[in-house]
Amino acid sequence: MWAGLANLYYWIDRENGIGGFWATQMFPYQDPASYLGYLEFESAVYQSLKRQR
Repeated sequence: MWAGLANLYYWIDRENGIGGFWATQMFPYQDPASYLGYLEFESAVYQSLKRQR
């Protein structure tokens, strides 16, 4: 995972051939609500991937 100042998060998973990008315009950096949203988003992507396989 990489992050940016305004709570921009993304990941690249080469093993599973997938990546994601979460963008907000919230301060401060690592705002708890935004970070939780990112974690839920990433989890939902992997859950969807599991169901498809």
